[in-house]
Amino acid sequence: MKKNLMLTGATGFLGSHFARRIDLRHYQTHLFSRHANPARNISTMDLTVFSGLQKLVADIEADVIVHLGGLVNLTRDFDVAKKCIDANILGTLNLLEATRGHAPKLFIYVSTEEVYGDASIPYKEETSLTHPPSPYAMTKLAGEHICSMYGKYFGFSVLILRVSTMYGPGETEKRFIPSIIMKALHGKEIPLNSGKKLRDYIFVEDVVDALLACLDWSDRKNSAIVNIGGGKSYTLKSVVEKIVKLCQSTSSIRYGAFPDRVLESDVWNMDITRAKKILHWVPKTPLEAGLLKTIEYYKDK
Repeated sequence: MKKNLMLTGATGFLGSHFARRIDLRHYQTHLFSRHANPARNISTMDLTVFSGLQKLVADIEADVIVHLGGLVNLTRDFDVAKKCIDANILGTLNLLEATRGHAPKLFIYVSTEEVYGDASIPYKEETSLTHPPSPYAMTKLAGEHICSMYGKYFGFSVLILRVSTMYGPGETEKRFIPSIIMKALHGKEIPLNSGKKLRDYIFVEDVVDALLACLDWSDRKNSAIVNIGGGKSYTLKSVVEKIVKLCQSTSSIRYGAFPDRVLESDVWNMDITRAKKILHWVPKTPLEAGLLKTIEYYKDK
């Protein structure tokens, strides 16, 4: 008998990749997003509005809820702090409140490496303290606590995935890697900050693999926080130079064109030992291979 799987954020970057790879032989999917897509059977759901949400959740009776819906703040600044609170805290709270009386067996919440802030490197789930440096990171950490609280009190398992810096085909061109690729493909100058910050990049399909591994997680009596990352950090400078080379571009790079972001840590790096142990997951895509796949996608744009 098929299990019911409810997915929020189904039209987002990660959600759209994940939705395409759910095994329909084992799962009856119920896909939701702020923006409906009837062609892909995606219905509208505004998690900031509680009215009607409880009936919808009750009708589905989901065995698994994968919560990817929320707001990703590209600039990490305070101008959208309230929007982050509404989407990432209130939205998560409303969804979990709607499950009362209809709790899933497993609730999967995708968070971010940014909750660690300036913790010691590499980030470890069991020992690294959380110091969210931005409103966005703060709201994602609050979402983690809300999920854990509801799971513990109402008796369902919660898997929280702290994901490092994702990239891949389909990401909005406003994001760092797509914006660099588009400039490189068109031979435009690439303005950059110092380029010295280090980021732990992971290809989006590797994150999908991690989500699929969560569906097979056998230890359903417990809950866990799991780091999902590439396991290696690269300077922004090295990533930009690699993209320019792979694109065979004539673009010049202008370092120091604007300041480094204040509300971001200098180094992000994940220890993924726990993911290997409990999910039997490892990232498969080296940075260069992932960039090549991403470049091919944007060549047609």
